Amino acid sequence: RRLPAESRVIVMVFAPALDSALRAGARECLPGLRHVPEVVGLSVAHAAARCAAPGVWPRLAALIILAAAAGPVRWLPVHMCRQLVPRLVRRKVVSIVTRIFLPTMWREAAVLGRIAPIQLAYLVTSFRVRDLPEPEAELHWDATHEWATPRIRAVLDDFGGFLRKIGQMLGTATPSMPPKLMEAFADSMDNAAGLPFWAVRHIIEHELRAPISEVFESLDEEPVATASIAQVHFGVLRSDGSPVAIKVACVSSKRQMLSDMRTMLRAAIVLRRLKLDGGIDMPTIMRSYWDIVPEEFDLTIEARKMRRFEAAFERAGLHTHIAMARASPTLCTKRVLVMSRLEGRPMLDFCREARERAAPPRCPPEVVELHGGWAGVVHALHLAWGVMVLTEGAFHTDPHPGNLVLLPDGRVGILDWGQTKRLRPEHVELMCRVTLAMAGERYAEIERLIESSGEFELEELAGRSALERRMAWVLICYTFVDTRWTPLCDINLSEAPSGMLGQNRLSRNSQEAFPLIRAIFLLRGLMASLGVSTSMAVAWEPLARRTLLQRGVPVEPYFLVVARRQLLSTSWLMMRWLVACVRLCNPTRFGGSSSGESSRRSKELAAVIGPNPSTA
Repeated sequence: RRLPAESRVIVMVFAPALDSALRAGARECLPGLRHVPEVVGLSVAHAAARCAAPGVWPRLAALIILAAAAGPVRWLPVHMCRQLVPRLVRRKVVSIVTRIFLPTMWREAAVLGRIAPIQLAYLVTSFRVRDLPEPEAELHWDATHEWATPRIRAVLDDFGGFLRKIGQMLGTATPSMPPKLMEAFADSMDNAAGLPFWAVRHIIEHELRAPISEVFESLDEEPVATASIAQVHFGVLRSDGSPVAIKVACVSSKRQMLSDMRTMLRAAIVLRRLKLDGGIDMPTIMRSYWDIVPEEFDLTIEARKMRRFEAAFERAGLHTHIAMARASPTLCTKRVLVMSRLEGRPMLDFCREARERAAPPRCPPEVVELHGGWAGVVHALHLAWGVMVLTEGAFHTDPHPGNLVLLPDGRVGILDWGQTKRLRPEHVELMCRVTLAMAGERYAEIERLIESSGEFELEELAGRSALERRMAWVLICYTFVDTRWTPLCDINLSEAPSGMLGQNRLSRNSQEAFPLIRAIFLLRGLMASLGVSTSMAVAWEPLARRTLLQRGVPVEPYFLVVARRQLLSTSWLMMRWLVACVRLCNPTRFGGSSSGESSRRSKELAAVIGPNPSTA
């Protein structure tokens, strides 16, 4: 069934001859220990051919079998084909047996076999462009991206699981991803292959212990959303006629997800040893998922999280701008979760519109009325995550655009609360202190907090000057724990080994902090698509101050913070006034003495000062 149509017809026509040939050589086709190198070699050739030309391998195998059974075909000699057929059959037998009896091992080998050629292509390109000028190097990188895009999309579609999680994260890394690769990863957010409806019906009836007709008045057979672990169907309750969304967890996904996590951990360790991980300590990143992914398979845990965070948003007064679905208290089991329906336009649609227009998407009128524009939407999301991180000590770690919905009343709906991270109290306090230091731009305190926490370590930092050390920690802190722009935000991941982090590698990343770093990167990618540039640390400052005061931790009085900011702003404005006045009064010293030059300096002064000095 996996053969192309023309190859399938050829095999069916010559089925009798093929059957006699295989029966005559059946004993020869059975694999043994002596055939291990041969099977491994053919498997490597199969993986390379599948990656280089996806449709060539099945056609070539069909022609080889046809030539061995019915005579010479084109340029394939009969004796060579008759020698190759048993070897191909042995490889296929080993593959089938491994897939049936050792599915985890087969999946890990298959994933690595598909990923390795893509990584090798990028490695070869990095060596080829090492001594080339930038325009020519860009052409090589573009060609590699174009070659890799369909193969990456095929890997995500064929295997799903944890690979789709990584695709969702990279699909929103707008500044860091090449456009072609970003399209391939963005498609992984909402096009996963779901379970057939008969399997969904069986799970629902088994979990709720009742026929579907007794619980639901109607239930859509087609899922409205499919993800790596679960899928969602719309329906109507029979009890009160309310529209609901039914989330169904895929039973077989847990084994696949854990298998993919082990596979990616092994690949990350290899990349780390070869110094091809971009200097971001990928093994620690992969280990951080072991703390949060297993809880996604128990939907009763997700229902409790939804009730908890809904109450937290109401206490913070965010329920007027942030919406959540309400979980049913009676129709909730480990694999089925019935909740109220949130209907609206996913933020993923606006991100796609931004890519097509190469400009920020149009803001709906209801969003302008409630939030004032995209900046208001981003500010509401910042406050929501600030309440979760700094007040509740737990947060949603997967805010990709597919999990954010704009409702008809303008509110932002947050979906999929399965993947959350709990923070220890000492980490919450550290995050509050770091937030206040970043909002106040106190660089010495940022360096002291990050170094004393021991969460991050940089290679070869001991021999650098005090200024270089401080600059390194401040840059990493503003990149990982804030949404404002930094030079690290625009680093292309495909060129990371030769980039800033590749040359200043993290010897240890933070396993506890990475889920928050991932959430911040996802929000930063969404902000880039919407054309918004704001600081999350500034939005979190009041929450961090209140949390520390509630814990009895002394903080700087807020009026002093405001006074210092006003003093800095006034000093900066006065400095610009002074420079402009000096250049205007002494034009000869600054490169000109004519009246035209004086007029131009006057215009420069007016441009610097502006019509309203207070706004400047």
